[in-house]
Amino acid sequence: MDRLRAVELVPFAAYAQAKLAAIMTAHVVFEALDQEIPATFSSKVLTELLRGELGFTGVVISDDLEMKAIADRYDLAEAAVRSVAAGVDLLLVCHKPERQQRVIDGLAKEAETSAAFRKRLEDAARRVGDLRARFAAPPRPAGDSLALLDTPEHRALSLRVRGAGAVAIGADPTAATTLRT
Repeated sequence: MDRLRAVELVPFAAYAQAKLAAIMTAHVVFEALDQEIPATFSSKVLTELLRGELGFTGVVISDDLEMKAIADRYDLAEAAVRSVAAGVDLLLVCHKPERQQRVIDGLAKEAETSAAFRKRLEDAARRVGDLRARFAAPPRPAGDSLALLDTPEHRALSLRVRGAGAVAIGADPTAATTLRT
């Protein structure tokens, strides 16, 4: 624990003090805190230490649950439930839509049977909603070139591109697509 406090936890304490918006978990085991459980699943690491002791209030994002450290040892739905229960607010499942759906189904099933888990999901949704409101669509100052993306012309172009079949609504976002003109 002394080594963790002197080395590995220093940036996390600084993040908490600076009120940074989000951090990502690691799928590592901190034996001083939890003998066998990866940090992503550990309430001792995420809730007691990170949120409690260090005071981090932002969004906790998992590293990709499809990584071998997790996927080779745990069912993805179980991994997702364990992560959220431990304190993760936003889960990454980055490669396969069918795995993403399995995770969603696992979270929904757990929420149906556990009021405490539903509450935990609501807390996570609130944090992620706050993050989204803060960063996803912040107001743009006059003259900001990115503001040009939110114009009637841009929306019309988007509709024309969609109508030309370049964008398939509801398609697998990981699949290769071709632009038809």
